[in-house]
Amino acid sequence: MGIDSNDVYTGAGAISETTAAFLDSALGEAPERPAVVFLHHPATWQSIQNWVVWPRFMLPAADVARLQSVLAAHDNVAAVFSGHTHRNYRSASPTLPGIVFQEVGATKEHMGGYGVLDVYEGGLVYGFHKLDCAECLVWSERTRRQYFGFYGHVVQGDPSDSAFAVVYD
Repeated sequence: MGIDSNDVYTGAGAISETTAAFLDSALGEAPERPAVVFLHHPATWQSIQNWVVWPRFMLPAADVARLQSVLAAHDNVAAVFSGHTHRNYRSASPTLPGIVFQEVGATKEHMGGYGVLDVYEGGLVYGFHKLDCAECLVWSERTRRQYFGFYGHVVQGDPSDSAFAVVYD
């Protein structure tokens, strides 16, 4: 299920009480079925702390806590996927050890690709696929040098962040 994590006035991240209540209700409708949550902004404090570009553009700590308290109330959440940072990065929440939090790399710049989520009975498989057309590779290399040359290191993540499986009951 998808939720909106944008503050329409600032462009920063936000999880309103209305959004949290909607998510709580939606997750409670079928507690026996595994759920995957999608939102724009990363949803862990770990993600926010190590984002070097502009932390103010992430979710505020209070909103991370609001979202995670909703997730903690439901045993059926298998994974949370987000974008915003344009990096391949998997983070964790110490209070929600059974939930995978994955940021998906961007198509428009380095890493230059897209994520595919395959959902099966009993689990899911995620994989990031790099675009391989000649123009795409040239653009990916050109944008790697953003942010004083650090962008390529920041968005690539660990290789295990680009492909993984989650098994659930």
